[in-house]
Amino acid sequence: MTKQKKGFLLFLCSLIPGAGELYMGFRKMGLSIMGLFWGCIAVASFFSFDTIIFVLPILWFYSFFNTHNLKSLSEEEFHSLEDRLILPVDGLVKNKEEFIKQYRKGIAILLIIIGISGIWSVISNWAYNLLPDYVFEFVAPFIDKLPSLIIAIFMIVLGIRLIRGKQISLKKEEEEENRKELTNHENA
Repeated sequence: MTKQKKGFLLFLCSLIPGAGELYMGFRKMGLSIMGLFWGCIAVASFFSFDTIIFVLPILWFYSFFNTHNLKSLSEEEFHSLEDRLILPVDGLVKNKEEFIKQYRKGIAILLIIIGISGIWSVISNWAYNLLPDYVFEFVAPFIDKLPSLIIAIFMIVLGIRLIRGKQISLKKEEEEENRKELTNHENA
């Protein structure tokens, strides 16, 4: 049950992304904000993908001001709020089996990239111990940035495929609409 809270403890909780929402009883909202925040940090550190760090201030400010907006609502408005996830995951994927079937290849590639990145991290640590210092200093920048490069290339390819897929579906819809108009015109 959500309970509207005020005071210094709420202010302290609002400084940690998602904790203010959790403190007020909005579990889905708080955990999704907290998961996004710490997930961005995990992805950035695991894959050396520093570009994602720009999302952290946005999440922090969103959580901070969301908590204080919840605090300032009237009792009636506060209790009428629904505890929901920040990102509408259920609305994005209506049929999970169909989604997995349709995007099986992309999911598999993503999992392979994550696995290769983990293996690459272990290999780079071994290379540090096995290679002479002067050789390792030369190859270290390439070793460190290779997982980020692979992920960036994967994201670009995925983005291009999504754009092409949307263009193809729009073209099919347009052709079908033209066929319907032609059929209606012939029948008239």
